[in-house]
Amino acid sequence: MEPRKLTALIGALVVFAMPAAQAEPQTQVAPTVTKCVVNGITTYSDKPCPEGIDERQIAVDNAPPVVLVASENRTPRPVRDARCDAAAAELHNIDALTRQGQPPEMQAFLDARRQQKRNELFRFRC
Repeated sequence: MEPRKLTALIGALVVFAMPAAQAEPQTQVAPTVTKCVVNGITTYSDKPCPEGIDERQIAVDNAPPVVLVASENRTPRPVRDARCDAAAAELHNIDALTRQGQPPEMQAFLDARRQQKRNELFRFRC
């Protein structure tokens, strides 16, 4: 196809693909309600307040409400508390000390302490 014909064809496609120009974008005015305070009692209405009462116009947001739906497939996780974190941190430190190589008495103490911390983790359901 000749370059001029191709350019004309592309130009025609662009004209058909572009939306028609609109005059002015329409702006929607948010609906308002009137807030009236009489003797410390606040009321909201779509009508003006009685004479002599201070009124304020409040814009209303008509956005649809956000609905959060819980998944049926998820099981609730147990809440971790500070005891779980402390026991896990101490277990980590015990393992680090064990890897450094300790005398037999210290190794026996660390083994007993590790078992105690694992029991705590189980008891706290961490």
